[in-house]
Amino acid sequence: MTILVTGAAGFIGSHLADLLIAHGQHVLAMDTFDNQYSPLQKNSNIQHLLTNKNFELIVGDIRNKELVEKVFARNQIEKVVHLAANAGVRYSIENPAECADVNINGTLRILEASRKNKIKQFVFASSSSVYGNPTVFPTKETDNTETQVSPYATTKKCGEIICKNYNYNYGIPVTCLRFFTSYGPRNRSNMAVYKFGEAIFEQKPLQLFGNGDAKRDYTYVKDVAESVLLALDKDLGFEVLNIGSHCPVTLTEVIRALEKFIGKKAIIEHKPYPSCDPLETFADVSKAKKTLHWEPKTSIQEGLKAFVQWYAEKENTEKDQ
Repeated sequence: MTILVTGAAGFIGSHLADLLIAHGQHVLAMDTFDNQYSPLQKNSNIQHLLTNKNFELIVGDIRNKELVEKVFARNQIEKVVHLAANAGVRYSIENPAECADVNINGTLRILEASRKNKIKQFVFASSSSVYGNPTVFPTKETDNTETQVSPYATTKKCGEIICKNYNYNYGIPVTCLRFFTSYGPRNRSNMAVYKFGEAIFEQKPLQLFGNGDAKRDYTYVKDVAESVLLALDKDLGFEVLNIGSHCPVTLTEVIRALEKFIGKKAIIEHKPYPSCDPLETFADVSKAKKTLHWEPKTSIQEGLKAFVQWYAEKENTEKDQ
């Protein structure tokens, strides 16, 4: 079976590609290698897959109509995982038009090609940010999603609506997975865990927004990839599912754990807490457990230890080159 994975050289995408190949699937990987964060890191994410006969890389933009149509026409794609996006809350505030173009028009382009080619399953990477700044915890899929506080969050909500329309009008089975703060090896360099770890490793000031009490539902990346694998095998019609650890921790707890595994103390520089960030995220994952038989397996301590090991190995490799 050929599965198209957009954004396959990225953080979640590369882990998903590993998992799909381990399960005997053929992965058609599409990525634009833009400079939102280092293309070198994306190259590193998939370097070990480039010689695998079940992995094929296509470098290109999901907004490119001619390219997308060619990719579908030349390959017998049965299922699609749409991870490619202009990611990041703060980046979207600085670049709202670009974020909307990639995340809305790009999603439409992939959905339209999927419709024309009668794909059997479509998995869309949504985000916990669609809940805005929730006040009721844990957050359920039926809770309010009309109060997004960033362009990124708004584009993800729009993506869900577009997916629902394609399911309703064209019968494409679509599962939207709302990821809650993924972290782990290959973490994007513009995400908090990476930034915190880098600052502690290099003994540079760590910018901490607020007093450190803000909570996040950190979800280990391999658990996230497992949820996508399971969603690919379930025709749920149209469904939206939370994918989180169901165990939020404070920013201070994350920093303390990183200090322990790195063996150095953080040099903390406090900054005002941004209005575009929720004070807490906390996923109710009972629906994903029931429908996908999925549940998070990795504790925050295990996950952060694995991240630190990966980061240290990456730094040593880069120094040797």
